[in-house]
Amino acid sequence: MPPRKDPEKTRLAIRTAAIAQFLQQGYEASTLDDIAKTLGLTRQGVLYHYGTKEALLRSIVEPVVVDFNRVMDELPQEPATDRAQRRYVVRRMLDPLCEHREAMALILRFSNGCETMQMGEMAYANNTRAARMLVGDAMDTDIPTRIRVVALLSALTGVMGARLTVPLESCAEREILADALVAMLEDSQPVRAATQLGCPQAG
Repeated sequence: MPPRKDPEKTRLAIRTAAIAQFLQQGYEASTLDDIAKTLGLTRQGVLYHYGTKEALLRSIVEPVVVDFNRVMDELPQEPATDRAQRRYVVRRMLDPLCEHREAMALILRFSNGCETMQMGEMAYANNTRAARMLVGDAMDTDIPTRIRVVALLSALTGVMGARLTVPLESCAEREILADALVAMLEDSQPVRAATQLGCPQAG
């Protein structure tokens, strides 16, 4: 009698194949049949482990959300006040995102177009929480700071969801990214008036 397959290995293979399929075809266009075929399984074989396509998506997304929220809960809840504190927050955020990088790419690529699990709402809530941990009320009261922190978070999510591979497996590689991101928050020179920058005036 052939050895019994490890159910957890099968579930991992299904999740891995599903991420690849969702990224290539989109969540709505992908079917459980498509995913099953890439693994030499039947649709019923996939349904045995994940009762619906949404349950399969949830099994991919939830570990990212749980790990990211755990890290955010462990961080100081008072807003960072200097570069060292901001770098610490950014660096801690990187680990769960990098560990679930392919799932993050899926979340980011379809957060606006996929209503399932309200991924867009989750991404917005997490970005807002991160922004306030980094700059506090300056997010609302200081336009240059708001621009910088939104640019930082956009760059971070851009790297996570990039089709062009960026190596982030090692600690040293993540340190480089953390430095680059935090540098975006630094005010290297006083903010100049729009006329000094050669910008057209409103009105």
